Parts: sequence; C-alpha cells; structure tokens
Amino acid sequence: MAERGRAIVTCFGAYLIVKSVLNLIIGFSMGNIISLVIAVVMAALWFIGVKYTNYIIPAILVFVVMWHLKDNITGFPGTWLYLVEAVVDIAVAACTVLVPDIKAHFERE
Repeated sequence: MAERGRAIVTCFGAYLIVKSVLNLIIGFSMGNIISLVIAVVMAALWFIGVKYTNYIIPAILVFVVMWHLKDNITGFPGTWLYLVEAVVDIAVAACTVLVPDIKAHFERE
C-alpha cells in the first residue's frame, strides 16, 4: 500500500518538475528558476515520504492556484494552459490528501 502511494507521489513530483521546466521554457526568469528548484525539493520530500508534506505541499499548490486564478480567468483564452495547470494542481492536491495509498506512504515510520 505504501509502495503504491510512493509510486503515485513520484509521478506527482515528476509532474511538478515538468510543469516548472515548461514554465521556464515559456518565460525564462529568475522566478521560474526558483520555482524549478522548489519543485525539485517538493518532489524529493514526497519521494522520501517526509511526514506531513502530504498536507503542506497540497496547501501550497492550492494557494498558488488561488493566487493566480483571477489573472488566468481574465486572460482567457491566452491563459488556457495555465487554467489546465490549475485544474491538474487541484487534482494532485486532492489526491495527495485523500488517497489512502498516498496517506500510507507518509504515515510509515
């Protein structure tokens, strides 16, 4: 059960890294470089299974989605990719908090 949860969060971590690389390609900036470093750290914390990161990281993801939501909605259709990213981020956050296999990965000693 915990191993399956670890595999799932590894995929989620890979998504965070790929998303950050894509954002870096779309708009090269120091902020996007920092986002990439943060994504790598979050993915590593998830992979290792650091306790409570299955709650902390989803909270950060949802906060970032909410922070950018108004601009992404008012910029539509030019921001469709960011809106899709927001939906996936919320799905990842929900799964990380709710899926029993993932919870087992973070509850093991």
